[in-house]
Amino acid sequence: MHPFKQQVVVSLLCLQVAIVSPCVLQAAGADLDALRAEANADQDKVLALSAGGRHSEAIKLAEATVARTKRVAGESTVDTSLALTVLADACFKARQFDKAKENFLAASKLTKKTLGPEDRWNSMNLQGLGRIALMEEKYNEALAYLQRALKTVESGPDKDDSYAASTLQYIGYLHVKQGKRPEAVKVYQRALSLAEKSVGKASRLYVAF
Repeated sequence: MHPFKQQVVVSLLCLQVAIVSPCVLQAAGADLDALRAEANADQDKVLALSAGGRHSEAIKLAEATVARTKRVAGESTVDTSLALTVLADACFKARQFDKAKENFLAASKLTKKTLGPEDRWNSMNLQGLGRIALMEEKYNEALAYLQRALKTVESGPDKDDSYAASTLQYIGYLHVKQGKRPEAVKVYQRALSLAEKSVGKASRLYVAF
């Protein structure tokens, strides 16, 4: 995995872990704190395993994290939503698109329930669904998901330029696949501007599948 990609994914996932309602904190207490520490470590391991092509191990670990999170934090929590997103991404990298889509949809549903229908954290799941549709050459569906992901991540005062840049790169790649090169250039230029703004001019464009 490209270092910039991994930095974006890890930073977003770790930030999402920190967002949880007081009632959940009171219910889980120390167990929830321990769960989050383990989940953070597991997320890093899943990313590393996927990057190394060890997809079966990555999925197995991600599935175990989901099961543990549901047991400790509860099924309808942000923590479980995050764990499902990590699992979905691992399935995507293994080219198990049906399983990836199932988990991205489940994570999106939980995110909407716990954080609201347009919360920017849902952009991770929407982008994932767009990536799946793109790989399956369902271009209209892919564009719809990616545009929703972009709108979500750009909304509100705490928008994330690095993840917006990532989403724009997939939209640019989609335009290339459709032979719309002028449109792709404009999108890539916008993505590069956001990437330079968020991580510095040493950044470069990439599309990781």
